[in-house]
Amino acid sequence: MIEYFRKTSARRQLKRDKVPEWRAQEWYVEKRLALSLILITLAISLPLLALYYPYMPPKETIGTWFQRSGSLITFLGVCVEFIIFRVPDYVYANGSQPGFPCAFDGGGMHEKIYRFVKVTGVIVILLGTLIWGYGDIPFRI
Repeated sequence: MIEYFRKTSARRQLKRDKVPEWRAQEWYVEKRLALSLILITLAISLPLLALYYPYMPPKETIGTWFQRSGSLITFLGVCVEFIIFRVPDYVYANGSQPGFPCAFDGGGMHEKIYRFVKVTGVIVILLGTLIWGYGDIPFRI
């Protein structure tokens, strides 16, 4: 049984060694950007879920419950910024690596998605902070 795990581990290591370095870095960037997009989508849907009555606790007002969703929105925005913190190191390559594809040397699609995620992440943080601080006011009027 132990021998089986050793062989399986050796096969996995052999497969990892066959992956070119640029492809491993591209996967790193793509995973980070995909996770960030998922978190942004969740952050945008949170206020809509907070306004939906069945998810609200019985003793809470809708304004307070909407205001509390702002803290989660801000937290998810900060998580997005933390996740994509190291992405520019890979997207903005200086061309010194000859085996890298043009998606890394010139930025390409990764750069466009990175910029979108970066700007949207900041907007999510700002809106989350505003909702967190003043989200109950529109419901009092």
